[in-house]
Amino acid sequence: MVGRHPHLDRWDWESETDVSIVRSALVAVDMGHMEQRNILTLSGGERQRVAIAALLAQQPQLMLLDEPIAHLDLKHQVAMLKLIANESRERNAAVVMVLHEPALARRFCDRALLVHGDGQVEEGDIASMLTAEKLSALFQYPLATTECGGYVGFIPQ
Repeated sequence: MVGRHPHLDRWDWESETDVSIVRSALVAVDMGHMEQRNILTLSGGERQRVAIAALLAQQPQLMLLDEPIAHLDLKHQVAMLKLIANESRERNAAVVMVLHEPALARRFCDRALLVHGDGQVEEGDIASMLTAEKLSALFQYPLATTECGGYVGFIPQ
């Protein structure tokens, strides 16, 4: 419910509409069945999904996300990125996020900003920025590109 607080006046309580929005957000992140659980009893991945639900409940026009898929298994990483992408399109909201998974960034993002350790930055469309050559320089480790089913991945050499 904390995601609804920005929408409440100073002394207001959450309405049935707020409760409905929060429940929908919990269902969207596959946590609806745990609505009554104390957050302290949840795993790291479950807490991360609850945090994403709180974000969705805020219904923001700009989402600033720092590693939104940290602590999630692969199934939930992809599901949360799909959800964020769909929500941003449906509400015409902007998303700025930090990801350390270049293959998933390439799949779900439109643009990339690469920040090198020496402070150098590069910015551009996702296909031109997330290449084996640029990522090898960024991570200071050689990577190779692989493609399967229309998706691009990067493998350490």
